[in-house]
Amino acid sequence: MKASAALATRLSTAAAIAASGYIHADLYLNGGYRHIHIIGTAFLLQAGGAFAVTLLLLVSDSAIVRLGAAAVALGTLGGFTLSRTIGISEERSPRRYSSSAAGAYPPGRCHSPAAPWSPSSQSCGPQRPSGS
Repeated sequence: MKASAALATRLSTAAAIAASGYIHADLYLNGGYRHIHIIGTAFLLQAGGAFAVTLLLLVSDSAIVRLGAAAVALGTLGGFTLSRTIGISEERSPRRYSSSAAGAYPPGRCHSPAAPWSPSSQSCGPQRPSGS
């Protein structure tokens, strides 16, 4: 029973890290993050590290691999925490806008194709009809 619980934990950890890697790779490739100084490179490195650790978790139960998985997870959480508090790269003040799955953009820029009528993106797409 103990071996099956360890395997289930390892597989669920691998799935969570793979999902994190996929999200970061998608934001780098399709979300415009590749063009952001420092942050784009960090997203690419996080995605590559997450995929590498995922593969290692699937084939090994080594303590070093588990430590690598923890490092990737803590690095991702640390980067997110920095982005929400002191800022990263050229931006040194805390962000005053929310993040979204499509990425976090400052006010006045399109931030969600699903909500082109939001106040922060009025010049980016069609406006909400005035009777709605």
